[in-house]
Amino acid sequence: AGRVKREAAAIEESLTRGAEDLVATVSERLRSAGVDTDRIVDVAKEQATDLQRMIEEEIRERPLRALGLAAAVGLFVGFLSAR
Repeated sequence: AGRVKREAAAIEESLTRGAEDLVATVSERLRSAGVDTDRIVDVAKEQATDLQRMIEEEIRERPLRALGLAAAVGLFVGFLSAR
């Protein structure tokens, strides 16, 4: 069990490093093409905050509807995963 945990940790570390390298490479290429990646991140954060706020308002105003939608999504995902 200990060996498996060490191997899993090594794989996770390797994947994390690879993902970080990929992000750095993509950011560098976008910047070299004249794309302001910092601005893109800021806009994405603003939109995520707005979306979160809208979802929270919807849940407060219509909790039963939100519960029904969540149940429907859960059933749909369950149906897809059962295939």
